[in-house]
Amino acid sequence: MKLNKNIKYLLLSIPCLILSVLWGCSDSDKDYLDDGAYPPPSIELTSETDIDASILGSNELLLGRVIAPNLLRDVYATLLIADGDNYIEIDKDKRIPFQLDNFPKEIDFTIEIPIYSEDAAGIKIVATDIYTKMDEVVIPIRRIKGIPPTISFDKDNLGSVQFNKNIQLLAHVEGKTSLKSITYVLAQDVPYKELGKPITINAKGDKVEDFTFDVLVDNEDANAIAVTAIDEDGFQRREFVTFSIEGVPEGRAAIFKELTMATEWEIPTDPTKPYIFSLMGINVNGITKHVVSLEEAQKAGNKASLDFMFANIWRNPNGGRLGNHGFAYVGAARIDGGAIGRKPDVDGWLTDCQRNETYFEMIDEKIVAELDLDNFFETTTGNWRTFEALEQLKDVVVGSGSNRQIYQRPNAGTVAGAAFQQIKDGSYIAILRVADGEKKYGIIKVVKAGDDSAALLPNGKLAYPEKENTPVPCSDPNLGYDYSGVASLYGKTCNLEIIIQL
Repeated sequence: MKLNKNIKYLLLSIPCLILSVLWGCSDSDKDYLDDGAYPPPSIELTSETDIDASILGSNELLLGRVIAPNLLRDVYATLLIADGDNYIEIDKDKRIPFQLDNFPKEIDFTIEIPIYSEDAAGIKIVATDIYTKMDEVVIPIRRIKGIPPTISFDKDNLGSVQFNKNIQLLAHVEGKTSLKSITYVLAQDVPYKELGKPITINAKGDKVEDFTFDVLVDNEDANAIAVTAIDEDGFQRREFVTFSIEGVPEGRAAIFKELTMATEWEIPTDPTKPYIFSLMGINVNGITKHVVSLEEAQKAGNKASLDFMFANIWRNPNGGRLGNHGFAYVGAARIDGGAIGRKPDVDGWLTDCQRNETYFEMIDEKIVAELDLDNFFETTTGNWRTFEALEQLKDVVVGSGSNRQIYQRPNAGTVAGAAFQQIKDGSYIAILRVADGEKKYGIIKVVKAGDDSAALLPNGKLAYPEKENTPVPCSDPNLGYDYSGVASLYGKTCNLEIIIQL
């Protein structure tokens, strides 16, 4: 479309060039620089001309009209930062164009621009005609909401501390708006768990608070002090000062309860499904999340350490049917493999992320009984005893090319052999996570397995879509294609609990 538009512009310009050659020395030359004879475009806003506050990560809707006596070439909006009394464009590659049909003289425009920078101070709308004459309008943004307070400490890591001793810290908290609440508590950082009752600092309603506080380290599971600050708009941030405790055996484990994961579409336009598990977690708006979407992982970039996905498998990106179909837990390093069919995840979203190797093995009933896993998941605290108990999995799960993924219903695709369901409600799966060469063992408890009954055939395999018109790759629902059979399993959920070494 853009190429066609440029061709039209070129054709429109040719007569002007010919005229300038034939009558270049004539007194009757047309002076296209004369704004009186050839006035520039004019922009008139019908939406806000001055924005009091925008929310970081939201979109602003811009409405207005452009009149261009000389035919309009393009219209776009772009985000600005302040530079003294002037403005500077933040990123020209993130301009939002308004799509034009041909070269109109007058348009009504609607542009939706994302507020992607916490330093944004304005929005500029630019209109350019075919003679490159321009008009621009700047819409000031007085402040950006949604920026959580910042928290810093006199020390970020305390090293080793003595069990049952007090430690003292100095904290500096600063918000874009007035601070509403500040608390601190002895904690475990991954996954976040408070190991006492949070103590509240009396916020005076100022934007900046400095305070000194003491914390008694009286829990062997602690490895951090957490400070949480909330501003008057309700946006919050949590930061940690970490330490290790002397006198306690090394090793601990993370315990994750009530996790929900969901299968994501092949190339989603709204990649917000809770699709990926991350042991170390990703900071999302000041809060660490351990089940994240493709979008959240992409925004974290090289700070994202990803472990496994809950995927719906049935074909590769070229449309070829796979031997195994349906739900599978897939190691992050394996997700772009040919037998998985999720290469677009990496190409489109996870290029910069760290994708760790994760290996899976079903735990049979005998080992479940030997390890007393039902009781283990109910009572374990994640301390060094939990860490040592998980070491017993060394003989259960080892890294190999065949267990980088595990299928809920093996043989449910084109592969020969009877299909059967191995992952059910109450199943236990041993996992081996390898990140930066370090091995960690853990267990997934499948509280609620994914429901694939909508695609299940009498022979135990999973049905293909009834109509072979699903595009390759399919992206989102409601596009008019047939998403029956195994293609109907996108967006389905499972519920998990996970205990894994740290």
